[in-house]
Amino acid sequence: MIEDVLRSFSYRLIRPPFAPIDYEARLSRFNLQSLATTRIFRDLQMAHKILNNSCCVDPASIFALPKSNSRNSTFKKLNLCEFKHEVMRGSFSIRVVGWWNNLPDSLTSQSSFTQFKNGMIS
Repeated sequence: MIEDVLRSFSYRLIRPPFAPIDYEARLSRFNLQSLATTRIFRDLQMAHKILNNSCCVDPASIFALPKSNSRNSTFKKLNLCEFKHEVMRGSFSIRVVGWWNNLPDSLTSQSSFTQFKNGMIS
């Protein structure tokens, strides 16, 4: 629903007289990302902070962490937590797992938040 506000606002800014410009073209014209994409980036950044103990949240309390097979492995894959209630389906710990596991190994193994963030943008 919030995305609809951005969609409507960007349409009003351009007000195409003849041929309407689609939403993706309007976003690129204003150098913006969709709110859904921004949410994914922010979720992944927060997951990186949690998994690298950069904030005061215990990773095991949020994610189902697999056992590491290698002592030197910093690459982290997440397991999907089981949930008892349907309301949990959209929670942070559920929605970030698929996106995190699809990131390349070189990105998830970054211990520096700045390098992780810059790697996501490029």
